[in-house]
Amino acid sequence: MVVASGISLLDVFVVLSGTFSIAATFPLLYLAIRGFRDGRSLRKLQLEVAELMGEVHHVQGEIHRDQRTAVTQLEDTKRKLDDVAALARPRRRMPRVRVSLER
Repeated sequence: MVVASGISLLDVFVVLSGTFSIAATFPLLYLAIRGFRDGRSLRKLQLEVAELMGEVHHVQGEIHRDQRTAVTQLEDTKRKLDDVAALARPRRRMPRVRVSLER
């Protein structure tokens, strides 16, 4: 079938469908560019989080070392207090025995 101006319906269909196809690619192109930018931002965030996790690991190591040192110092202090307490306890004295030699 031919339209009044001499163009066939098939040609009209091809032109219209091509136009819609080209117009439909613009939103897809926008989404692709936006997705690429979001991906870069996400990668930056991942690197920052990885760096922070490394710092957290380092700080945790320091905390554990400090805790072990504190426990050791507390144990030393307890030992010293026990020694002082043992020295301060009244000693049990042996009864004095008097021996006299009489003739």
